[in-house]
Amino acid sequence: MSILSDNSLLRVRESSGYKFPSLVTIDKLGIMLVFSGAVGVVLLFNIPGASFEHFRFGFVLSFCLLLSCALPLTLLRHWLNQMRVRMATAVVLLLCLSMVTLVHFATFDLTPDALVDFIGLSQRMVITAVIVTSYLRYNFVRQSIQRREESELHARIQALQSRIRPHFLFNSMNIIASLIPVDPDAAETVVEDLSELFRASLQEEGSDVSIDDELALCRRYMRIEFLRLGKRLNIDWQIEMATDSVRIPLLTLQPLLENAVYHGIQPLPEGGTITVSLAYMRDTYTITVTNPLPAEDLSQPVDSKYPSTHDRGNRLAIENIRSRLDVLYGNGAQLDTRVSGQEFTTQITLPKNPVAR
Repeated sequence: MSILSDNSLLRVRESSGYKFPSLVTIDKLGIMLVFSGAVGVVLLFNIPGASFEHFRFGFVLSFCLLLSCALPLTLLRHWLNQMRVRMATAVVLLLCLSMVTLVHFATFDLTPDALVDFIGLSQRMVITAVIVTSYLRYNFVRQSIQRREESELHARIQALQSRIRPHFLFNSMNIIASLIPVDPDAAETVVEDLSELFRASLQEEGSDVSIDDELALCRRYMRIEFLRLGKRLNIDWQIEMATDSVRIPLLTLQPLLENAVYHGIQPLPEGGTITVSLAYMRDTYTITVTNPLPAEDLSQPVDSKYPSTHDRGNRLAIENIRSRLDVLYGNGAQLDTRVSGQEFTTQITLPKNPVAR
């Protein structure tokens, strides 16, 4: 039975079309107030003999115009998002101009004469058309940039999840070939473990599983490495039992173990011990992986620029994992590395109840 889940913390947007945003939010209402205030100031300094009454009326009228356009567009945005971009743009522009005309005639008798002479209906419609088209263009460009950045980040995540080093695959196949004549049962176990690792690497980016399932996948990986490295490889599992259901992005811990084996144990003729600890706090949990370091890595500070091939690969792997967590959690996740004595430690802190970005 597969240990994988179809749940996901991160979904790729199915439609690449323009999405009209909600205009009735705190930040956008604040922008409307600032813009309305700016309109009032312009009227105050440009109308001869203008008084505070002109400023107040210009401010209120501008805010009412903006709000009268924002409310219906927000209520209709799901319908607008189903249209083609050009059709939706035309509908938005027509609706805004209609609301400006309606507000103009509704407040015509209340408008000071000087204000009527300064800015009439035609001017309001031109200004509205410029503001609406400029905002729609800005939002379209911004969403296009966001989609491009998301695509690049999704590609990096998928590359991390689907990456199984060729040497690991070849070594695993050699292990299977050598075990078949002497221990068929062990060879069958290796095949099952390897197939489960491949199955995990092909899952959708951002898929999440329970902590127990991620640990089970890691134990499958380590069983294959045990057969390859023998007594050179030891692992100390210090796993705290979870008091509630906690989920983790698939292939979060396994790449750290692969990194520890390849850059910590394999270069050492005598091998060493990898320590994996899992601890729970109130709202977060911490995963710590510690492995020994070869002498060439100990000669360089932790923040130096790639002193060796192993160190360069180690840092690239860590940066890939950090980028993946940043996509999934933003500031909610933290990855730290440090060198202490002859050991390299990687620590990841994740929220127990993540919110999908």
